[in-house]
Amino acid sequence: MPSKKFGNIGIGFLVGASLSFDVCVLIILAIPVVGQLIGPFIAQLINVAAYILFFLWLKIGYGVSFIRVDRALPFFGSGLLESIPYINGGPSLTIGIIATIYYHNKSLSKQDGFMAEEKQRIN
Repeated sequence: MPSKKFGNIGIGFLVGASLSFDVCVLIILAIPVVGQLIGPFIAQLINVAAYILFFLWLKIGYGVSFIRVDRALPFFGSGLLESIPYINGGPSLTIGIIATIYYHNKSLSKQDGFMAEEKQRIN
């Protein structure tokens, strides 16, 4: 599947969904007694589901290739941060999604500029 750029609406949905996952984890970890006992386990389950969802969303919906380091490192690096208990209450999922979107659009812009130069050179 060819890659396509993220539009403003797609970016809004991706960032909004990732923020909602991060807020949900933060709320679960903030519950006084239950959140401290089983909160990290529930947070891990939510994070695994979120990363599977976003991986499929980015791969199938936008054709993001995670073979390139500039896209894989922010996405999977934020996943490593989310796997650490009590640190996973931060917005690392959202930051990873924003960085992945940024680097994906940036690389497609370079490809578009290169293709335009090639077309001018041929003509």
